[in-house]
Amino acid sequence: MNIGPAYSVKEIQLARQGRKSIDWAESQLDALLRIRERFEKEKPLEGIRIGMALYSTKETAALL
Repeated sequence: MNIGPAYSVKEIQLARQGRKSIDWAESQLDALLRIRERFEKEKPLEGIRIGMALYSTKETAALL
């Protein structure tokens, strides 16, 4: 049964600024990127469902 997308965007016009913020985080936060790369290889959260709060930071977005 398909119940729709797994996400929704309340204000799509903010997407461009959000992408800029994520790009900044990726360019400035080397340790965060190393964690992301490690988790991509090891998949320690595979099979686990993770929910997001309404508010997340650019750093959290880069990690996801």
